[in-house]
Amino acid sequence: MANALRAIDCRVLAVALLLSVSLSGCGITDMVGDWFGKSKTPLPGERTAVFTDRGEIEPDKDMANVEIVLPQPTVNDSWPQSGGFANNAMHNLAVGPSPQVIWTADVGAGSTSSRILTTPPVVAEGKVFVKDAQSTVSAFNADTGRANKCTFCNDRIHNGLGPACAKACPTESIQFGFRDELAAKAEKRVAKLKEMGYTGAQLYGVDSNGPLGGLNAFFLLLDKPSTYNLPEKPLLPQRNVLVDSVLSVGAALLVGVTAVVAFRERGGKGAGDA
Repeated sequence: MANALRAIDCRVLAVALLLSVSLSGCGITDMVGDWFGKSKTPLPGERTAVFTDRGEIEPDKDMANVEIVLPQPTVNDSWPQSGGFANNAMHNLAVGPSPQVIWTADVGAGSTSSRILTTPPVVAEGKVFVKDAQSTVSAFNADTGRANKCTFCNDRIHNGLGPACAKACPTESIQFGFRDELAAKAEKRVAKLKEMGYTGAQLYGVDSNGPLGGLNAFFLLLDKPSTYNLPEKPLLPQRNVLVDSVLSVGAALLVGVTAVVAFRERGGKGAGDA
């Protein structure tokens, strides 16, 4: 047993030495060379310091009398993409004297080793739209932080406008329109992704003959549905109404028969005792 432990210790020591040599790189070779009186020859040429000509930074005296005029502060009521706007110019924003956090909220699943959260929040129409690492989109009231149930912006649609999230999405990942047109567009996108090597690309909920009967909101996935926390074989609850009803009636009849048998046995024992 002691010999086995010594062998293991020797192997661990050898591995540690190899790792130290690989991590230290040229430094260890220089050190070994110094031990044997063989220093490594430095690179030929003259070494010049890079920051020798850098002095103190001073303001330009010629700009001392130049008047700088800022535009009136404006309230930014939307944040359509990372950086604010496409030109990354936020201009002169109105900020209070002491900004404070007014609310916080749990927006869903965070990043993991297999799912990385890359989509920044989007602010539009008084709502904060966020997407978590499982591609679940949530909307929060920008003033209160309360979660809003998605109604596809019914009020906007009736006024000839599309949903706010689709309008504000910087990558146009959220599309809104007639279902047949979107389905045809999505099929072309799936074919293109498969040509690019995404063999698992598929549409979820678009098939009218599928188990869901065709959803009004369908998704383009790059992998199997379970990767995005979606059921592999989804079923509509109303499809199980008949089966559940039959099982409920059967369970009720079974309980009734059991009760009748129990009362008869109790009545028979009572008559025998009398």
